[in-house]
Amino acid sequence: MIPNEPNNLYTIVKALETFATNHKQINAFEFGPLSDADIAKLSAAKHPLLHATCLGADIDEGTASLDFQIMVATMQPPDLESRMGVLSNMLYVFKDVIAFLKHHHYDDSFVNRVTLELPVSAESFVVKLDNQLVGWSTVITLSFDNTNDLCLIPD
Repeated sequence: MIPNEPNNLYTIVKALETFATNHKQINAFEFGPLSDADIAKLSAAKHPLLHATCLGADIDEGTASLDFQIMVATMQPPDLESRMGVLSNMLYVFKDVIAFLKHHHYDDSFVNRVTLELPVSAESFVVKLDNQLVGWSTVITLSFDNTNDLCLIPD
């Protein structure tokens, strides 16, 4: 595969970053293991955030797929009632991310190339790091065409 060819890891991550940047309620995008994310340095202005981690790949003759953990989170409010409201709002933002991954509404390079199977199961969470986060997380698989051709191997 060519490094910047549509359908590879780089293109998918860049599309998620662009989506996060354009979304009116997402204020930051992080990629990589959650343990590497410096959540403590993200000010309140950088929340809510979209975080993606690539967990692995499956390569077959005609298709390839990438597994991602996707998380939408914000800082946890101090009281239970506010926490329920924030968790509810994060679910709507999470649904926007899933809709983007399914329908690719602004990125034509994705259309008919990357597929997401529905339904997507999500789990709510409260994570205590240096600050507490509340939100939703899922593991998804994005599939795309794969040319398995010896002629593509560089000499």
